[in-house]
Amino acid sequence: MRRYKDKFTVFSLILLILTVLMYLLFSIVSEMAEDVYGGVIYPFIRYAFDHTWGQSPVPFVYIVTIIMTAAFIFTGWSFKTHGLKKGLINLFNLLILLLALFFWTWGFNYSRANIKTRLEIQIPEVKDEALMSFFCELTEELPELRKKRRSLTYSEMEQEVLNSADRFFKSNHLPTPGKPRIRALYPEGVLLGISTAGIYIPYAFEAHFDAGLHHLVWPYVMSHELSHAFGITDEGECNFLASLICSYSFSPLLRYSGGLQDLRSVYYALVRSGHDPNHLSAQISEDIRSDIRNIREKHDSFPSYFPEFLRDWIYDNYLKSQGIKSGLSSYREDIGLLIAWRERTKEN
Repeated sequence: MRRYKDKFTVFSLILLILTVLMYLLFSIVSEMAEDVYGGVIYPFIRYAFDHTWGQSPVPFVYIVTIIMTAAFIFTGWSFKTHGLKKGLINLFNLLILLLALFFWTWGFNYSRANIKTRLEIQIPEVKDEALMSFFCELTEELPELRKKRRSLTYSEMEQEVLNSADRFFKSNHLPTPGKPRIRALYPEGVLLGISTAGIYIPYAFEAHFDAGLHHLVWPYVMSHELSHAFGITDEGECNFLASLICSYSFSPLLRYSGGLQDLRSVYYALVRSGHDPNHLSAQISEDIRSDIRNIREKHDSFPSYFPEFLRDWIYDNYLKSQGIKSGLSSYREDIGLLIAWRERTKEN
């Protein structure tokens, strides 16, 4: 048993060295990150999982949670049974394994080209005229979409998001590795309690969203997390892609879900630029305002169980450590991308 543990420690050290070397190589030579990791390793991982456990009705995140909990319990127990030194070695091995798995299963995507580069988007200075034009367009379109929308079952919604994403990504020559599942997480409020709507967990290989979200928000958040599953790391870019995925859908419900989020983003951008929020709200139909209120009330009904400021600090520093300099502010960068995309499509 001791020989086995010693071999595992050697394996952990080799894995750590290999992961660090690949991280440095991919960071320095981004083309290699794109060709080797993005072109071979990540698609292989995606296809291997999506065609095995990905076909299961049980979200893999629950299995991962059980395994990780058991691993930490075992590691904690080793402190008592084998002493401080052996306990620290076991903890070291576990943390190395988790770190390496994070990068090999998804994290190396941070070294790949971002969406702005791939789509050759130059974000312009966002002017009031462009924002107001977008705002007016949305206030005119959304009431009609609201009338046309029809409910979808969960499986229908997941498939429509996947189909719409496939159309957009392929029409713009973006890779769509595998066929990721998009899972609703229970119990309701498990993510909303930490001010989060969805999450992509590399170890679980699947996109997730809180089942407690208002149903009108599901398509947009599903599209955002699916973008992560396709290897997109930047949060603002995933918001941008979620809007376009919804807009490419044949379903009025998906287009309405994306449009509601776009309206919210444009509204707050206009408020930040000095526009009167009451005047802006008056231009939005009562039905749309009612939906927005219902969404807010549904999400606020779940109690917070983790300090929001601590959650923001942790995630902000995590994003910056992965090369996303704007950190949490990247969430708001979708509006510049959307304005640039609108201008491009109008020109074409």
